Amino acid sequence: MLSKLDAVNRMLDAIGESPVNSLESGLGDAENAERILDNTNMDVQQKGWYANTERGVTLSRSISGEIFLPNNTLKVDTVGIDKSRQVVKRKNRLYDLDNKTYIFNKSLSCDIVYQLAWDELTYTLQRYITAMAARTFQRVSPTSTSLDQMIREELTEAWADLLDEESETADTNILNSNPFSFYMSHRNSRMRDA
Repeated sequence: MLSKLDAVNRMLDAIGESPVNSLESGLGDAENAERILDNTNMDVQQKGWYANTERGVTLSRSISGEIFLPNNTLKVDTVGIDKSRQVVKRKNRLYDLDNKTYIFNKSLSCDIVYQLAWDELTYTLQRYITAMAARTFQRVSPTSTSLDQMIREELTEAWADLLDEESETADTNILNSNPFSFYMSHRNSRMRDA
């Protein structure tokens, strides 16, 4: 696992700067690196990965009929029998776009993407976020072209590793995970059963 300090030091290394011993070093470059890391972390987690997504969560109504969300919720999507319900996260509550209200008449089944703390992320996600942040940090800092090429290669490798881990842990299968492929691969069995 990468500590947040390790990530900031990798970013400093990407612009040819010396590492720091603490996130509270007072060094301007280190503070900028940490800010960019935090922003990149949010952007990457917002996409929803196997590690920060829970599927089929039942969200229950409060006594007042509102559905409150955990504070670290990034986005919500209704699924299953509730898939057609159009909802969105507003502050810490679910909002019904169809009926223009915060009041619901039943619990909803949803997929939720959470923002996890840095130390809760998988190493592969940490590495990818760090490489993305280093690339951004490098763009706003004067650097050499050799350092630029190194971070591009690291970013490409980190992205490939993340996609590999994602497909392994999510148990995705082109024949079952894609609705069209699932239909096509099972259509003959439906015809035989008819």
